[in-house]
Amino acid sequence: MEFVKQRPRILLVSAHCPHGEIYGAQLRTLNIARVLQQCGSLEIVLFPFSQPSEDSLAASQKEFTIRRIFFFSQPSCGSIPARFDREFNPYSADTEAKRLPEHERIEMLMLADQFDLIWFYGISIPNCLGRRRWSNSVLDIDDVPSQCFRGKAKEAEGYKARFMARRKIFQWKRREKVLLDRFDVLSVSSAPDREFFGASERVHIIPNGFDPPCHEIPRRSVTPPRIGFIGTFNYGPNLDGVKWFAEKVLPLILKREPDVQIRLVGVGTDYEIFSNQANIEGLGFVADSEAEIASWTLMIVPIFVGGGTRIKIAEAFSRGCPVVSTSQGAYGYNIQSGDQCILADTAHEFAEACLSLINDTATCDGLIRRAKEMFDRELDWKAIAPNIIKTVEYALHQTQSK
Repeated sequence: MEFVKQRPRILLVSAHCPHGEIYGAQLRTLNIARVLQQCGSLEIVLFPFSQPSEDSLAASQKEFTIRRIFFFSQPSCGSIPARFDREFNPYSADTEAKRLPEHERIEMLMLADQFDLIWFYGISIPNCLGRRRWSNSVLDIDDVPSQCFRGKAKEAEGYKARFMARRKIFQWKRREKVLLDRFDVLSVSSAPDREFFGASERVHIIPNGFDPPCHEIPRRSVTPPRIGFIGTFNYGPNLDGVKWFAEKVLPLILKREPDVQIRLVGVGTDYEIFSNQANIEGLGFVADSEAEIASWTLMIVPIFVGGGTRIKIAEAFSRGCPVVSTSQGAYGYNIQSGDQCILADTAHEFAEACLSLINDTATCDGLIRRAKEMFDRELDWKAIAPNIIKTVEYALHQTQSK
């Protein structure tokens, strides 16, 4: 590898503890960190939403050098000039109205300047640090903010909610247009997102992937059939999507399969949200999700809002579980409906797709085979690693040629 001689110093900055609770952003942070550590001398700075557990922090420190942990203050509206600047200035770095104590902000900026390359996961942290232009930088923006708010505007109920979402679209589209002025390289998770940023050579695709199972767990045929969902309910689009499924789709399924069971896995799914529905069981965090998923007839991804790509798609493909998803749920993956999974965007279509997989083993087997082929080719983190290395090489070359 070209990095052996020079061993550049690389700083990864993320809100997500590499070995914290398992969810999409945590897995992306962990796997990108592992490749960056191959590319150079890696250190990590965390800006977590809350204090990481002792176990997750210890595991992260065992594998990586955690240089520093910072905590932002609670958001505040700020002065009228500051609010005006956030609203209309596309270069405004203060988009989150959050702050570090000034001495910590200066400490972080001085720390960043010591590295050959700084890799930010997400736009929130660099904006909160108040620096307009970041030299020697990669911004990994796997969720495009304006795209997220566009989905929220479509689903919003009431004039006020629609207005606020459209206002955010306006704000973020202006900010996104200047990201290539602020960072040397952008990393996105899909080809459509690269096109969104103008298909510049400085916009690189690093898909959201998943690790293949350490050992294969045979799929189990369970009676009554199980329909599964995996994802944290702390993420609004997951909760909203499952509510839509429970209210609009499940009644249609129960008319023909009255005993079907819905299994929800992930942080927050064990709250008493669906306690009045006998066919739905919220399991919360499940340590051995592989064994649980092996018992599912199919996995659902009923997502209508959000940007980037859903790691749960890659997870299902890796574990041989058939998938029914909305088009938005499968956004960013090169999927054809009926090839690797089934796409459905109305309640009737979604219910029919689920029923077809419950009653047609041959269709399930075909989806599983083609999805696994796609996973091995494109979505295994080992297959994605060359994209990360290429991005590092390109960013370092950009820096050296300045």
